[in-house]
Amino acid sequence: ELLRRAPIPLLLMRPTENALAITAEPIFDNIVIPLDGSKLGEQILEPALGLARLMEARCTLLRVVEARSPPGDRREPPEKAQAEAYLERVAEILREQGYQVRTRVVVARDAVEAILAEAAAQANSLIALATHGRGSLNRLLLGSVADKLIRTAASPVLVYRPPEKSR
Repeated sequence: ELLRRAPIPLLLMRPTENALAITAEPIFDNIVIPLDGSKLGEQILEPALGLARLMEARCTLLRVVEARSPPGDRREPPEKAQAEAYLERVAEILREQGYQVRTRVVVARDAVEAILAEAAAQANSLIALATHGRGSLNRLLLGSVADKLIRTAASPVLVYRPPEKSR
């Protein structure tokens, strides 16, 4: 309920056996920012970049393209080239502002698994994404990448539900 109503980004971290010490050292080396090409998805950029600057972290802009061909078919979907071009446009703007940014397009059947794999592949990663913040009935009917990530991610997740007027 807090996620659906909070007017600010929330950083969610799972409890661990080893408590994090409060230190001046950066905790996160990389922020994985899944983007879907929507205005809503891009709303996470400002809070994620603020955290990246604070933590001196690099950013990975990630786009997951749905794999529609049968398993074993190695042809790339035509959407992959469009996704790469989109991420490069966004990354170039961020690089001009001084951020360390890399882009990655992954073709996968499950967006959540692809995002989790990307975060796990890079040590000390955080996942940052925007969400619609729908209620439980809509979540059941539509499914929610944010909800699934929050429930399954081993790494911290920065979640932002932009105000209605900015979507």
